Amino acid sequence: MLRMKCVVGMMSLLIVAFASPGWSGYGSGSGSGSGSGSASTLTQSSSTTSVDEDSDRPDYAGTQGSENKPGSGNTEPGISMGDLYGDLYIIVRDENGAPILYQWVWENGVPVSYYVSATGFVQPIAIAGSLPQFNDLVPLDIEGEIPDAYAAYTQEVDFGRLNAARAPQAFLDRAYTEAINAINAADTVTTDPSGRLLLINDGEEKAIDAPRENLALYQKLMKNGYLTGLTRSAADLGSLAHLLPADPAVAETPDGSDLQLAAAFIAAAGDKTGSVNIDLVVYLNSILGINGTSGTDYFNFTGFAYQRQHRHGTTRAQVLLGPYAYPQGGICFTVGWVNIMGKVFGEQDAQGFNARGFAKASDDALKIIAYIHNWAVPEYDE
Repeated sequence: MLRMKCVVGMMSLLIVAFASPGWSGYGSGSGSGSGSGSASTLTQSSSTTSVDEDSDRPDYAGTQGSENKPGSGNTEPGISMGDLYGDLYIIVRDENGAPILYQWVWENGVPVSYYVSATGFVQPIAIAGSLPQFNDLVPLDIEGEIPDAYAAYTQEVDFGRLNAARAPQAFLDRAYTEAINAINAADTVTTDPSGRLLLINDGEEKAIDAPRENLALYQKLMKNGYLTGLTRSAADLGSLAHLLPADPAVAETPDGSDLQLAAAFIAAAGDKTGSVNIDLVVYLNSILGINGTSGTDYFNFTGFAYQRQHRHGTTRAQVLLGPYAYPQGGICFTVGWVNIMGKVFGEQDAQGFNARGFAKASDDALKIIAYIHNWAVPEYDE
């Protein structure tokens, strides 16, 4: 296998557009923090759209439901399955991701003020700068509904490829089996600059980059605190030994190392041009059964801490560099190592704590994945 060192003329213009989604080289980085898990429920939604009416319902859901309609029945009495497929808004949340509830005061048919109330409703956040008179909060009526006049100001969470979380559990189970078999069979298992799992076989490096496999790995790690079916030894896994169970029969609470890796799993499962925020994380946890089913319990991220400089300050990646002017005419690219903090983040540090810190860690990992995807070193057979 040869690596292209320099490409001249028009061919060089095609490298970035058609570069392999894989990457060459790897970096290092470490994170700190701890988290604890608790059961939780489906996050409240302003929509009651049914599963059958949802326009973005994935094709793989099949047509095995009642009356030959897609999907299956609600196996969780008391939970509106339609909420998973309706409008999921960006809302006001606390640091652990739980909604902060609001009540609004109306006078003569006009909203005039609002306040936090334990008996209130989930509060959508308006598009930045669109409702300055309400500090960019979307007014709610006395029943907690969004009046038609203000519906256009809401922001919906964009799941992108993470919509695969809405597939039947069997879909994710198959993906998990494929991923864990590949992990067990690899010569070496480590991580790439973004934190994705990197498998090395006969000297060839390949990140686990399939969205459905990363989503399945995320679900298992968050629900169990380890990866079930992992047969590698702690000595072999090294810094990834935390993925092994202390007792295979007992679920554990994911620790800080687990959560750092889980953040990378979400990033690897999402759109490379997308982003990760706290709302996406909480809704995803509800859909995947990581949160509980009572409507008030959420995965407990308390104690988790993320700092970009600490995590990625020494992370490096081998990528294409250029374009450079070629002496004989045209342009060329070379292969070299770059510092991720400089190339991706412009040396700007950032930090976050609890659920917001977790979302920031995942969003940063997504930015790194996008960068090394766009500037990956192409490979070809000799």
